[in-house]
Amino acid sequence: MKKYLLFISLAIFTLTILAFRQESALHAQNRPEYSLDVISENASSLPNEAKDAILMALNQRWTGPIPQDELFYLTSMRKESTWLLADLYFKDSLYSTTDSIDSPLSNSFMMLAVLDQSNTWIAAFSDEPHTADLAGSITNAELDFNAKTTLFKYFPSQYKTTSADVDYKFPWSSTGTPFFFSGYRTTNTSPCTNNTAWHGAKAFHNGKSCHGLDFAPQLSPEVKNASILSPVTGYVSGLCKNTGNLKQAAISIKAANSEEIIGLYHLDKGTIPSNINLGSFIKQGDSLGQMVEGNVDERNTKCPLVSVGTHLHLVAPEKPFNIDGYTFTDKDTVIYKGTSYTMNEYQNKILVPSKGVDACTPPSVGDWTITKTCNITSSIQLNGSILVNSGGELILSENVSLDMNLKDQKVLIRDGGRLLIKTGSRIF
Repeated sequence: MKKYLLFISLAIFTLTILAFRQESALHAQNRPEYSLDVISENASSLPNEAKDAILMALNQRWTGPIPQDELFYLTSMRKESTWLLADLYFKDSLYSTTDSIDSPLSNSFMMLAVLDQSNTWIAAFSDEPHTADLAGSITNAELDFNAKTTLFKYFPSQYKTTSADVDYKFPWSSTGTPFFFSGYRTTNTSPCTNNTAWHGAKAFHNGKSCHGLDFAPQLSPEVKNASILSPVTGYVSGLCKNTGNLKQAAISIKAANSEEIIGLYHLDKGTIPSNINLGSFIKQGDSLGQMVEGNVDERNTKCPLVSVGTHLHLVAPEKPFNIDGYTFTDKDTVIYKGTSYTMNEYQNKILVPSKGVDACTPPSVGDWTITKTCNITSSIQLNGSILVNSGGELILSENVSLDMNLKDQKVLIRDGGRLLIKTGSRIF
Protein backbone atom coordinates (compact mmCIF):
# COMPACT_ATOMS: atom_id res chain seq x y z
CA MET A 1 0.00 0.00 0.00
CA LYS A 2 2.82 2.39 0.90
CA LYS A 3 4.58 1.57 -2.37
CA TYR A 4 1.34 2.22 -4.22
CA LEU A 5 0.88 5.61 -2.54
CA LEU A 6 4.51 6.50 -3.21
CA PHE A 7 4.03 5.62 -6.87
CA ILE A 8 0.90 7.82 -7.06
CA SER A 9 2.72 10.72 -5.36
CA LEU A 10 5.67 10.47 -7.75
CA ALA A 11 3.31 10.32 -10.71
CA ILE A 12 1.44 13.45 -9.54
CA PHE A 13 4.74 15.27 -8.90
CA THR A 14 6.04 14.32 -12.36
CA LEU A 15 2.83 15.47 -14.05
CA THR A 16 2.96 18.73 -12.11
CA ILE A 17 6.55 19.42 -13.20
CA LEU A 18 5.67 18.60 -16.82
CA ALA A 19 2.63 20.85 -16.69
CA PHE A 20 4.68 23.68 -15.17
CA ARG A 21 7.36 23.31 -17.85
CA GLN A 22 4.73 23.23 -20.57
CA GLU A 23 3.03 26.34 -19.14
CA SER A 24 6.37 28.16 -18.80
CA ALA A 25 7.32 27.27 -22.34
CA LEU A 26 3.94 28.44 -23.57
CA HIS A 27 4.28 31.68 -21.60
CA ALA A 28 7.75 32.27 -23.02
CA GLN A 29 6.46 31.45 -26.48
CA ASN A 30 3.54 33.90 -26.16
CA ARG A 31 5.61 36.71 -24.66
CA PRO A 32 6.66 39.17 -27.37
CA GLU A 33 10.26 40.03 -28.05
CA TYR A 34 10.47 43.73 -27.27
CA SER A 35 12.66 46.21 -29.11
CA LEU A 36 14.04 49.61 -28.06
CA ASP A 37 14.28 52.79 -30.14
CA VAL A 38 16.77 55.23 -28.62
CA ILE A 39 15.67 58.73 -29.69
CA SER A 40 17.18 60.92 -26.98
CA GLU A 41 19.32 63.90 -27.93
CA ASN A 42 22.44 62.13 -26.65
CA ALA A 43 21.60 58.71 -28.13
CA SER A 44 25.14 58.20 -29.39
CA SER A 45 26.48 58.16 -25.81
CA LEU A 46 24.49 55.04 -24.85
CA PRO A 47 26.84 52.02 -24.75
CA ASN A 48 25.53 48.98 -26.61
CA GLU A 49 26.00 46.91 -23.45
CA ALA A 50 23.83 49.31 -21.45
CA LYS A 51 21.15 49.25 -24.14
CA ASP A 52 21.23 45.45 -24.06
CA ALA A 53 20.83 45.50 -20.26
CA ILE A 54 17.77 47.78 -20.51
CA LEU A 55 16.28 45.61 -23.22
CA MET A 56 16.93 42.46 -21.16
CA ALA A 57 15.07 43.97 -18.19
CA LEU A 58 12.15 44.90 -20.45
CA ASN A 59 11.96 41.42 -21.95
CA GLN A 60 12.35 39.57 -18.66
CA ARG A 61 10.39 41.72 -16.19
CA TRP A 62 7.99 44.06 -17.98
CA THR A 63 4.47 43.36 -16.66
CA GLY A 64 2.57 46.28 -18.16
CA PRO A 65 0.47 46.41 -21.35
CA ILE A 66 2.05 45.20 -24.57
CA PRO A 67 3.13 48.29 -26.55
CA GLN A 68 2.23 48.94 -30.15
CA ASP A 69 4.67 47.00 -32.36
CA GLU A 70 6.26 45.62 -29.15
CA LEU A 71 8.37 48.81 -29.20
CA PHE A 72 9.66 51.02 -26.37
CA TYR A 73 11.14 54.49 -26.88
CA LEU A 74 14.05 55.86 -24.85
CA THR A 75 13.31 59.57 -25.04
CA SER A 76 15.74 61.11 -22.57
CA MET A 77 18.89 59.96 -20.85
CA ARG A 78 21.37 61.17 -18.28
CA LYS A 79 24.63 59.34 -18.92
CA GLU A 80 27.43 59.36 -16.37
CA SER A 81 30.66 57.34 -16.38
CA THR A 82 29.35 54.24 -14.58
CA TRP A 83 25.57 54.75 -14.47
CA LEU A 84 22.69 56.27 -16.34
CA LEU A 85 19.06 57.25 -15.91
CA ALA A 86 16.72 56.63 -18.82
CA ASP A 87 13.19 57.89 -19.43
CA LEU A 88 11.15 55.49 -21.57
CA TYR A 89 7.60 55.33 -22.87
CA PHE A 90 5.42 53.22 -25.12
CA LYS A 91 2.33 53.69 -27.26
CA ASP A 92 -0.58 51.61 -26.00
CA SER A 93 -2.89 49.63 -28.25
CA LEU A 94 -5.52 52.42 -28.43
CA TYR A 95 -3.17 55.28 -29.23
CA SER A 96 -3.69 57.08 -32.53
CA THR A 97 -2.24 60.42 -33.59
CA THR A 98 -5.59 61.34 -35.17
CA ASP A 99 -7.83 60.28 -32.28
CA SER A 100 -5.68 59.72 -29.23
CA ILE A 101 -7.17 58.92 -25.84
CA ASP A 102 -3.96 59.39 -23.91
CA SER A 103 -0.56 60.69 -24.87
CA PRO A 104 2.24 58.11 -24.87
CA LEU A 105 3.95 60.42 -22.38
CA SER A 106 1.45 59.08 -19.86
CA ASN A 107 3.01 55.66 -20.32
CA SER A 108 6.41 56.89 -19.19
CA PHE A 109 8.72 55.30 -16.65
CA MET A 110 12.30 55.60 -15.45
CA MET A 111 15.04 52.97 -15.46
CA LEU A 112 18.45 52.93 -13.82
CA ALA A 113 21.45 51.15 -15.32
CA VAL A 114 24.75 50.69 -13.46
CA LEU A 115 28.14 49.35 -14.52
CA ASP A 116 29.08 46.88 -11.76
CA GLN A 117 32.48 45.80 -10.48
CA SER A 118 32.70 43.03 -13.08
CA ASN A 119 32.30 45.68 -15.81
CA THR A 120 28.78 44.47 -16.63
CA TRP A 121 25.79 46.76 -17.14
CA ILE A 122 22.74 45.92 -15.03
CA ALA A 123 19.39 47.67 -15.49
CA ALA A 124 16.23 47.85 -13.38
CA PHE A 125 12.96 49.76 -13.18
CA SER A 126 12.80 52.62 -10.66
CA ASP A 127 10.10 50.81 -8.65
CA GLU A 128 11.96 47.48 -8.32
CA PRO A 129 13.59 46.56 -4.99
CA HIS A 130 16.83 45.70 -6.80
CA THR A 131 17.15 49.32 -7.90
CA ALA A 132 17.92 50.34 -4.31
CA ASP A 133 21.07 48.19 -4.41
CA LEU A 134 22.10 49.61 -7.76
CA ALA A 135 21.53 53.17 -6.57
CA GLY A 136 23.54 52.45 -3.42
CA SER A 137 26.63 51.90 -5.57
CA ILE A 138 26.42 55.49 -6.88
CA THR A 139 28.20 58.04 -4.69
CA ASN A 140 26.10 60.80 -3.13
CA ALA A 141 28.40 63.31 -4.82
CA GLU A 142 27.14 62.11 -8.20
CA LEU A 143 23.49 61.55 -7.23
CA ASP A 144 22.57 62.86 -3.81
CA PHE A 145 20.82 60.84 -1.12
CA ASN A 146 17.52 62.72 -1.38
CA ALA A 147 17.44 62.14 -5.13
CA LYS A 148 17.76 58.41 -4.54
CA THR A 149 15.07 58.31 -1.86
CA THR A 150 12.74 60.34 -4.07
CA LEU A 151 13.30 58.69 -7.45
CA PHE A 152 13.65 55.04 -6.42
CA LYS A 153 10.70 53.51 -4.61
CA TYR A 154 12.59 51.07 -2.38
CA PHE A 155 15.67 53.15 -1.57
CA PRO A 156 15.83 53.41 2.25
CA SER A 157 14.16 56.55 3.51
CA GLN A 158 13.10 57.72 6.95
CA TYR A 159 9.84 59.14 5.66
CA LYS A 160 7.65 59.80 2.65
CA THR A 161 5.30 62.74 2.60
CA THR A 162 1.58 62.54 1.94
CA SER A 163 -0.33 64.66 -0.55
CA ALA A 164 -1.31 67.13 2.19
CA ASP A 165 2.35 67.78 2.96
CA VAL A 166 3.47 68.80 -0.54
CA ASP A 167 3.38 72.59 -0.90
CA TYR A 168 2.71 73.38 -4.57
CA LYS A 169 2.95 76.97 -5.87
CA PHE A 170 1.69 78.36 -9.14
CA PRO A 171 4.50 78.07 -11.70
CA TRP A 172 4.74 81.75 -12.58
CA SER A 173 6.08 84.87 -10.88
CA SER A 174 3.89 86.90 -8.54
CA THR A 175 5.34 90.07 -10.08
CA GLY A 176 5.42 89.01 -13.71
CA THR A 177 2.80 88.43 -16.41
CA PRO A 178 -0.59 87.52 -14.85
CA PHE A 179 -2.05 84.09 -15.61
CA PHE A 180 -5.68 83.04 -15.83
CA PHE A 181 -7.64 79.78 -15.68
CA SER A 182 -8.23 78.74 -19.29
CA GLY A 183 -9.14 75.09 -19.50
CA TYR A 184 -12.95 74.84 -19.31
CA ARG A 185 -14.44 72.54 -21.94
CA THR A 186 -18.02 71.83 -22.98
CA THR A 187 -17.72 69.16 -25.69
CA ASN A 188 -15.32 66.65 -27.22
CA THR A 189 -13.34 66.08 -24.05
CA SER A 190 -13.08 62.27 -24.43
CA PRO A 191 -12.23 60.34 -22.36
CA CYS A 192 -13.12 62.98 -19.75
CA THR A 193 -16.65 64.22 -19.12
CA ASN A 194 -17.96 67.40 -20.73
CA ASN A 195 -18.44 70.67 -18.83
CA THR A 196 -15.22 70.42 -16.87
CA ALA A 197 -11.67 71.75 -17.08
CA TRP A 198 -10.08 68.41 -16.26
CA HIS A 199 -8.70 66.88 -19.45
CA GLY A 200 -5.81 64.98 -20.93
CA ALA A 201 -3.66 62.34 -19.31
CA LYS A 202 -1.81 62.01 -16.06
CA ALA A 203 1.84 62.80 -16.71
CA PHE A 204 4.57 60.23 -16.74
CA HIS A 205 2.99 57.48 -14.68
CA ASN A 206 0.26 54.92 -15.26
CA GLY A 207 -1.68 56.86 -17.87
CA LYS A 208 -4.63 57.90 -15.71
CA SER A 209 -6.70 60.39 -17.65
CA CYS A 210 -8.34 63.70 -16.77
CA HIS A 211 -5.72 65.16 -14.42
CA GLY A 212 -4.70 68.08 -16.63
CA LEU A 213 -5.57 71.78 -16.17
CA ASP A 214 -4.73 74.67 -18.51
CA PHE A 215 -3.41 78.08 -17.49
CA ALA A 216 -2.57 80.91 -19.86
CA PRO A 217 -0.70 84.24 -19.58
CA GLN A 218 -2.28 87.57 -20.35
CA LEU A 219 -0.67 88.39 -23.69
CA SER A 220 -0.43 91.77 -25.40
CA PRO A 221 1.49 93.32 -28.31
CA GLU A 222 4.36 93.79 -25.84
CA VAL A 223 4.06 90.45 -24.02
CA LYS A 224 4.29 87.34 -26.21
CA ASN A 225 5.19 84.77 -23.57
CA ALA A 226 5.93 84.24 -19.89
CA SER A 227 8.45 82.30 -17.87
CA ILE A 228 7.47 79.04 -16.16
CA LEU A 229 8.86 78.33 -12.69
CA SER A 230 9.02 75.05 -10.82
CA PRO A 231 5.87 74.57 -8.71
CA VAL A 232 7.68 72.36 -6.22
CA THR A 233 11.09 71.41 -4.87
CA GLY A 234 12.05 67.99 -6.15
CA TYR A 235 13.82 66.02 -8.84
CA VAL A 236 13.28 65.69 -12.59
CA SER A 237 11.63 62.31 -13.12
CA GLY A 238 10.63 62.67 -16.78
CA LEU A 239 11.85 64.76 -19.70
CA CYS A 240 10.93 64.67 -23.37
CA LYS A 241 12.14 67.12 -26.01
CA ASN A 242 11.15 67.04 -29.65
CA THR A 243 14.09 67.00 -32.05
CA GLY A 244 15.29 69.09 -34.99
CA ASN A 245 13.20 72.15 -35.83
CA LEU A 246 10.33 70.97 -33.63
CA LYS A 247 9.70 73.11 -30.58
CA GLN A 248 7.89 71.39 -27.73
CA ALA A 249 9.00 69.68 -24.57
CA ALA A 250 7.41 68.20 -21.45
CA ILE A 251 8.86 67.77 -17.99
CA SER A 252 7.77 66.01 -14.81
CA ILE A 253 9.05 66.71 -11.31
CA LYS A 254 8.77 64.32 -8.38
CA ALA A 255 8.32 66.23 -5.13
CA ALA A 256 11.23 65.65 -2.75
CA ASN A 257 10.75 62.61 -0.48
CA SER A 258 7.30 62.01 -1.94
CA GLU A 259 5.52 59.74 -4.37
CA GLU A 260 3.81 62.68 -6.07
CA ILE A 261 4.70 63.67 -9.63
CA ILE A 262 3.57 66.88 -11.30
CA GLY A 263 3.79 67.37 -15.07
CA LEU A 264 4.23 70.49 -17.17
CA TYR A 265 3.54 70.34 -20.93
CA HIS A 266 4.07 72.74 -23.88
CA LEU A 267 7.44 74.14 -22.86
CA ASP A 268 9.68 75.64 -25.55
CA LYS A 269 12.62 73.25 -25.57
CA GLY A 270 15.04 76.03 -26.59
CA THR A 271 14.37 77.93 -23.37
CA ILE A 272 14.83 75.06 -20.90
CA PRO A 273 17.97 75.70 -18.77
CA SER A 274 20.88 73.41 -19.60
CA ASN A 275 21.16 72.13 -16.02
CA ILE A 276 17.75 70.41 -16.21
CA ASN A 277 18.22 66.70 -16.80
CA LEU A 278 16.87 63.43 -15.43
CA GLY A 279 17.50 63.29 -11.70
CA SER A 280 18.40 67.01 -11.47
CA PHE A 281 17.50 68.84 -8.28
CA ILE A 282 14.92 71.58 -8.90
CA LYS A 283 14.14 74.21 -6.29
CA GLN A 284 10.63 75.66 -6.08
CA GLY A 285 10.70 78.87 -8.12
CA ASP A 286 13.61 77.85 -10.36
CA SER A 287 13.12 78.65 -14.04
CA LEU A 288 11.96 75.80 -16.29
CA GLY A 289 11.98 77.97 -19.43
CA GLN A 290 9.06 79.44 -21.35
CA MET A 291 5.95 78.09 -23.04
CA VAL A 292 5.88 77.41 -26.75
CA GLU A 293 4.15 80.31 -28.50
CA GLY A 294 0.88 80.07 -30.45
CA ASN A 295 -0.63 76.99 -32.09
CA VAL A 296 1.94 74.20 -32.37
CA ASP A 297 0.79 70.76 -33.52
CA GLU A 298 3.46 68.13 -32.94
CA ARG A 299 1.26 65.10 -32.28
CA ASN A 300 3.05 62.71 -34.64
CA THR A 301 6.50 63.22 -33.12
CA LYS A 302 8.89 61.90 -30.52
CA CYS A 303 6.99 63.82 -27.81
CA PRO A 304 3.36 63.94 -29.02
CA LEU A 305 2.14 67.41 -27.96
CA VAL A 306 -0.49 69.78 -29.37
CA SER A 307 -0.61 73.32 -28.00
CA VAL A 308 -3.57 75.50 -29.01
CA GLY A 309 -2.55 79.02 -28.04
CA THR A 310 0.23 79.95 -25.65
CA HIS A 311 -0.57 78.10 -22.44
CA LEU A 312 0.69 75.69 -19.80
CA HIS A 313 -0.86 72.23 -19.45
CA LEU A 314 -0.28 71.33 -15.80
CA VAL A 315 -0.92 67.73 -14.79
CA ALA A 316 -1.97 67.35 -11.17
CA PRO A 317 -0.63 64.39 -9.17
CA GLU A 318 -3.97 63.81 -7.43
CA LYS A 319 -7.52 65.12 -7.21
CA PRO A 320 -8.54 67.25 -5.41
CA PHE A 321 -5.43 69.27 -6.18
CA ASN A 322 -4.26 71.96 -3.73
CA ILE A 323 -1.96 74.62 -5.13
CA ASP A 324 -1.15 78.10 -3.80
CA GLY A 325 -4.35 78.41 -1.75
CA TYR A 326 -6.64 77.11 -4.52
CA THR A 327 -8.33 73.70 -4.54
CA PHE A 328 -9.33 72.15 -7.86
CA THR A 329 -11.74 69.35 -6.98
CA ASP A 330 -12.87 66.19 -8.73
CA LYS A 331 -16.40 67.68 -8.50
CA ASP A 332 -15.44 70.28 -11.17
CA THR A 333 -15.24 73.15 -8.72
CA VAL A 334 -12.58 75.64 -7.66
CA ILE A 335 -12.40 76.56 -3.99
CA TYR A 336 -10.62 79.82 -3.12
CA LYS A 337 -10.66 81.55 0.27
CA GLY A 338 -13.54 79.38 1.45
CA THR A 339 -15.80 80.08 -1.54
CA SER A 340 -16.66 77.41 -4.10
CA TYR A 341 -17.03 78.22 -7.79
CA THR A 342 -17.85 76.00 -10.75
CA MET A 343 -14.99 75.63 -13.18
CA ASN A 344 -17.17 77.34 -15.77
CA GLU A 345 -17.56 80.35 -13.48
CA TYR A 346 -13.82 80.44 -12.94
CA GLN A 347 -12.90 80.40 -16.63
CA ASN A 348 -10.72 83.44 -17.50
CA LYS A 349 -10.31 84.40 -13.82
CA ILE A 350 -6.87 85.76 -12.90
CA LEU A 351 -5.08 83.44 -10.46
CA VAL A 352 -3.17 85.13 -7.66
CA PRO A 353 0.10 83.39 -6.77
CA SER A 354 1.64 83.77 -3.36
CA LYS A 355 4.83 85.75 -3.30
CA GLY A 356 7.43 83.16 -4.19
CA VAL A 357 10.85 83.26 -5.81
CA ASP A 358 10.88 86.10 -8.34
CA ALA A 359 12.04 85.51 -11.91
CA CYS A 360 14.71 88.19 -11.37
CA THR A 361 16.28 86.17 -8.55
CA PRO A 362 19.03 83.81 -9.78
CA PRO A 363 18.34 80.10 -9.10
CA SER A 364 20.40 78.36 -6.45
CA VAL A 365 21.76 75.98 -9.09
CA GLY A 366 21.85 76.04 -12.87
CA ASP A 367 21.37 78.73 -15.49
CA TRP A 368 19.61 82.03 -14.87
CA THR A 369 17.04 82.72 -17.60
CA ILE A 370 15.94 86.37 -17.95
CA THR A 371 12.51 86.77 -19.54
CA LYS A 372 11.53 90.28 -18.43
CA THR A 373 13.25 93.49 -17.31
CA CYS A 374 15.46 92.72 -14.31
CA ASN A 375 17.21 95.70 -12.69
CA ILE A 376 20.03 94.37 -10.50
CA THR A 377 21.01 96.77 -7.75
CA SER A 378 23.39 94.63 -5.67
CA SER A 379 26.28 92.32 -6.50
CA ILE A 380 25.54 88.62 -7.10
CA GLN A 381 27.57 85.41 -7.29
CA LEU A 382 26.24 83.00 -9.92
CA ASN A 383 26.56 79.22 -10.26
CA GLY A 384 25.51 78.97 -13.91
CA SER A 385 25.21 80.81 -17.20
CA ILE A 386 23.07 83.88 -17.95
CA LEU A 387 20.50 83.51 -20.75
CA VAL A 388 18.59 86.65 -21.77
CA ASN A 389 15.62 85.57 -23.90
CA SER A 390 13.65 87.65 -26.38
CA GLY A 391 11.78 90.35 -24.47
CA GLY A 392 14.13 90.07 -21.50
CA GLU A 393 16.45 92.82 -20.32
CA LEU A 394 19.21 92.52 -17.73
CA ILE A 395 20.26 95.89 -16.27
CA LEU A 396 23.28 96.17 -13.98
CA SER A 397 22.97 99.36 -11.94
CA GLU A 398 26.02 101.47 -11.07
CA ASN A 399 28.87 99.68 -9.29
CA VAL A 400 27.21 96.24 -9.38
CA SER A 401 29.21 93.10 -10.14
CA LEU A 402 28.21 89.62 -11.30
CA ASP A 403 30.76 87.04 -10.18
CA MET A 404 30.59 83.91 -12.36
CA ASN A 405 32.86 81.26 -13.84
CA LEU A 406 33.33 82.62 -17.36
CA LYS A 407 35.71 79.78 -18.21
CA ASP A 408 32.90 77.20 -18.09
CA GLN A 409 29.76 79.38 -18.14
CA LYS A 410 28.55 82.00 -20.61
CA VAL A 411 26.43 85.10 -21.09
CA LEU A 412 24.04 84.52 -24.01
CA ILE A 413 21.85 87.34 -25.32
CA ARG A 414 19.22 85.91 -27.68
CA ASP A 415 17.59 87.93 -30.47
CA GLY A 416 15.27 90.46 -28.87
CA GLY A 417 17.09 90.38 -25.52
CA ARG A 418 19.18 93.19 -24.03
CA LEU A 419 22.07 93.59 -21.58
CA LEU A 420 22.79 97.04 -20.12
CA ILE A 421 25.89 97.53 -17.98
CA LYS A 422 25.99 100.92 -16.27
CA THR A 423 29.03 102.87 -15.09
CA GLY A 424 31.25 101.00 -12.64
CA SER A 425 29.51 97.64 -13.09
CA ARG A 426 31.20 94.50 -14.40
CA ILE A 427 30.88 90.77 -15.06
CA PHE A 428 33.91 88.73 -14.07
